[in-house]
Amino acid sequence: MHQPNIIEYWTSEAHQQGIEQGIEQGEVRAKQESVFKLIRFRFQHLPKELIDKITAIQEISQLDTLFDAVLEAETLEEMDI
Repeated sequence: MHQPNIIEYWTSEAHQQGIEQGIEQGEVRAKQESVFKLIRFRFQHLPKELIDKITAIQEISQLDTLFDAVLEAETLEEMDI
């Protein structure tokens, strides 16, 4: 029976962490895209400055809050991003 050595263990752990980071980044990107789509739907345009600010947000909970703010806002300025 093969016993994994420390290098195999670390390689496996690093691989798993990479997968988890990739999944999280994918979730963040999907949330950002949802916010972009909603802004375009509600306000017909999405200024580059706003794209940059939203792209800088990497926390899913902040993006969820922003999504809700877009739903409730009457203007882009009301969202206070």
